[in-house]
Amino acid sequence: MITLYKKKDCAFCDEIEAGFREIVLAYKIGNTLDLTKEEQGNLPLIIENEKRISGKSAITAFLNDTKQLMTQWQKFQSDSCYLDGDGKVC
Repeated sequence: MITLYKKKDCAFCDEIEAGFREIVLAYKIGNTLDLTKEEQGNLPLIIENEKRISGKSAITAFLNDTKQLMTQWQKFQSDSCYLDGDGKVC
């Protein structure tokens, strides 16, 4: 499960949540009081299993990577056939 720890009135945090919703990613909002003081100073923070992601560039990369993974996952989760860019059946 992915947990997002965020500040109140944080525009970037709103962008993160919008990104999660866009790729239909399950997540929960964590209580910042459960974090260490150092982690509280590095909000927003995403925790995925044991992995901690903070900082705008790292979080943006995480969202982009996750979006790409979800796109690939969804591509192979249907009973439909599709063609790649060269017209080959995948």
